[in-house]
Amino acid sequence: MRPYMFALAIFFIIPAISWAGDPVVIEIITTPRGVADEVIRIDEHRHRLMEAERERIRAEKAEEARKLVLIAQTYLDNDEAEKAVEFYQKAIAADETNVDAHDGIIQARQVRDEEELKIGEQYHRAMVFLRKGLRRQAADVLVAEIKANPDNQAARDKLIEIDAER
Repeated sequence: MRPYMFALAIFFIIPAISWAGDPVVIEIITTPRGVADEVIRIDEHRHRLMEAERERIRAEKAEEARKLVLIAQTYLDNDEAEKAVEFYQKAIAADETNVDAHDGIIQARQVRDEEELKIGEQYHRAMVFLRKGLRRQAADVLVAEIKANPDNQAARDKLIEIDAER
């Protein structure tokens, strides 16, 4: 029985002693060079496809922004500055890098504010409230404007519009 014990000891103990000395055992699997090259080529192809898709999406957004800028400019040319601002904002949302949209929104806001100030300072204040979604405050300011200037038809129309939305 002793020879079996000796064989078991050699079989189990000696490898255990040699493994104890190695803190990390790394198994390296080698593959033929052609397989590794093919894997790299597949990854590069996937990367090129993803980059092409990103570029296609960027181009679509840039084209959408360009069209929205043209619509906004048409509204601005037709003295509808509020609608122009709205479409310039949509163009910026579609493509933040569109310089024409940024320039146009500045111009449209200036035109809109000048038009509102011609009607009255209170009217302009009410429109600022309205753009922020504060309908109640806008209505209160419009009522004050109408009391101060009963001939202000634009304020009356806007107050009717706000009341209709409630």
